[in-house]
Order: sequence, then structure tokens, then C-alpha cells
Amino acid sequence: MSPDFPQLPDGVITAIVAGFYGAFGSVVHYLYEIVRDDAKQFNLPIFAINLVLGIFIGQVLGSFLSLDFEYRDGIILISGFLVYQILNLIELKGMSLLRKKLLDK
Repeated sequence: MSPDFPQLPDGVITAIVAGFYGAFGSVVHYLYEIVRDDAKQFNLPIFAINLVLGIFIGQVLGSFLSLDFEYRDGIILISGFLVYQILNLIELKGMSLLRKKLLDK
């Protein structure tokens, strides 16, 4: 007899997967930077920050992409790899777009 495990809703599983893909992409980018530059060394706090930022970007981008989009997983992985560039774009363009949308009503 197998124990009855609670089933997670599909939305929760989708969010976990998107966060994982984003985090994985950001970890790959961090390790790529270490391998590429001999002067850099592994730093656990920076690694953890990259992990958190990757989860954030994975969640944000995953919420904009439909589940049946064929390239969804790849786009989320790439967004994790490009986490700092995407955050910079959001910071520079996001507020102006938000102001424009809110003030044009």
C-alpha cells in the first residue's frame, strides 16, 4: 500500500518549473563567467544571489508565456542566463512603459 501524497495544483508545479529553469540558467551563466575569467573565484553568496534572481526572472517570464508555447522552456533558460541584462532592461524601460500605461487612461 502506497501512502497518499497530496497533489499539487498545476499552477504551483508550473511556477516551480519556471523558477527552476530560470535559476538553472542563471547558475550556468555564473559558472560560465568563472570559467571564462581566471581572476574570478567561486563566491557562495554571489552564487545564491544569482540563484534567487534566476528564480525571479523565471517566474516573471514564465507568467507571460503560455504553457503550450513550444519554446517556453528554452526561453526561460535563456532568460535565466541573461538575468542581469533583463533586469537592466526592466529598470530602464519598465518604469517608462508603466507610467505611460497608467497616465494614458
